[in-house]
Amino acid sequence: MKLKLIAGIILLCAALQSFAQTPGKIEQTGQVLLPNGWKLSPAGRSLPLGDLPLNMQLSVSGKLLAVTNNGQSTQSVQLIDPKNEKLLDEVVVKKSWYGLAFSRDEKKLYASGGNDNWILVFNIAGNKLGTPDTIKLAPNAWPKIRFALPAW
Repeated sequence: MKLKLIAGIILLCAALQSFAQTPGKIEQTGQVLLPNGWKLSPAGRSLPLGDLPLNMQLSVSGKLLAVTNNGQSTQSVQLIDPKNEKLLDEVVVKKSWYGLAFSRDEKKLYASGGNDNWILVFNIAGNKLGTPDTIKLAPNAWPKIRFALPAW
C-alpha cells in the first residue's frame, strides 16, 4: 500500500513538472517569463545589446549611437543606427568602462580603455568601427590597491 502511494506521488510530481514553464522569452507574446513566475512585457521596441551596457552616447547629428558593454563576459563597443534600430558594427575590446564620446565630425569614437590608463580611438568609416588606436594617459596601468596593516 505504501509503495503504491509513493509511486503515485512520484508520478503526480512528474506530470506536474511537464506542465511547468522554463524562464525565458515567450515567443508568441513577446513577454519574458521570470523564475518567480511573473511575466514582463516590454513597453516599446528593444535591440539586443551586450553584457551590462554601461553607457550610451548619441552622436551630434543623431545618426549614430554608441554603446559600451562592460559585463563579465565579452566586453565590446557597439555602433547602432538609432533611426532604423539596426546594429551597424561591434568591436570586442579587452577592457572598457563608462567613458564614451563622438568627435564633432562623427569620424571618431573615443572609449575608455578600462583601468589601463588609456583611451581607445576608433575611426568611423562607412558606419563601421576601425581597429582602435590608443591614447596613453599614463605610462603604466592603474596601480593595484595595497593595504598597509597598522603596527600594533
